[in-house]
Amino acid sequence: MNRETWIVWKTEAKDTLRDRRALAAALLYALFGPLAMGLALAALARATPPEGPFDLFVAGAERAPGLAAFLARERVKVVVAPADARAQVRAGTLDVAVAIDPAYANDLKRFRPGRIELIWDDARGKSRRAAERARSLLERYAATERNRRLLARGVVPSSVAPILILDRDFATPAARAGGALAMLPIFLMLAPFVGATSAAIDATAGERERGSLEALLLLPVGRGALAAGKLLAAALPAAAALGLTLLGARWVLGSAAVQALDLAVGLDLGRLAALAGLLVPLALLAPATQVLAALFARTFKEAQGYISQLLLVPMVPGFLLAFGSVEVRPWMRAIPLLGHQIFAGEILAGKPPGLPELATLALATIGAAALCGFATARSFDRERLLRATGDR
Repeated sequence: MNRETWIVWKTEAKDTLRDRRALAAALLYALFGPLAMGLALAALARATPPEGPFDLFVAGAERAPGLAAFLARERVKVVVAPADARAQVRAGTLDVAVAIDPAYANDLKRFRPGRIELIWDDARGKSRRAAERARSLLERYAATERNRRLLARGVVPSSVAPILILDRDFATPAARAGGALAMLPIFLMLAPFVGATSAAIDATAGERERGSLEALLLLPVGRGALAAGKLLAAALPAAAALGLTLLGARWVLGSAAVQALDLAVGLDLGRLAALAGLLVPLALLAPATQVLAALFARTFKEAQGYISQLLLVPMVPGFLLAFGSVEVRPWMRAIPLLGHQIFAGEILAGKPPGLPELATLALATIGAAALCGFATARSFDRERLLRATGDR
């Protein structure tokens, strides 16, 4: 960094740090992504069917000894339901209860449907999940009783089932959590773009609107140094937003609340360092593209419109890969943003890429940032940048 670039960078950096409200608003994004990921994991854990022992409150269990024996084989502890089970479910003190009809045994003897009442509250998620598990158990027992009745009448159960569908779901809670974590690279790649937005706009369209850009261009400062100083100054909040987002993601994924969800997720120091090394070049590419785009705006509001559309660019490859819309090709790994999304997903999955691949992507990213910086420096020589804001 030569003396001219240093002077421009120091001046722009002071202006960026002085605008504390804009800086704080940009850095608040660092909390949004990790918190959204934590909420998604919590929702996933709530949607995951519970496993292990299960206490089921049953009224009239003595009327259905076969059902009680079946539940015992399924590691379900049958508990005598209180007399006011319906009132307790309605009040929320009881999640689910089962009531065996008094005529249940007689109905089975006469080959009529035995009535079992499932009591639950659809307005409460915990009650709904418990009812789903209880219903699944009861349906399995009903299938067993149906087959027994068919055999009693000399009918082979398989003869009345023309199609047999066998579910083989190999998805584990950790795999489901991996699906939710597929969105994390999108938040990480957006971080430097969001962090650099205010500084990039203020250093270009903001100065042009205030009339200070004209005076700055009249100074004996090289256009390359001027572009580099502004770009590097905007890179400061970009890097800060990226670092805070990474730390926030580690804190959320390692928090007791998420770990208590029994999902195998986390962000250890090795993965954190790998993600930081992968994404740091974006702290240069993000402000470089934003400074160049905002330079063509005459007002701060106009620049905000340009930058808001530019923020969609890092989101597109993330969504395409997260939802499996494209097949990963070797050449994609060297494309900025697309390669970052691919490598970030692999790092989170515990499959870190090789150093040559990372170095190739880093060079491509820095090269793209340098091209944007060169275009910015050339734009400073254009006469229209010296026009006052009101001369349209």
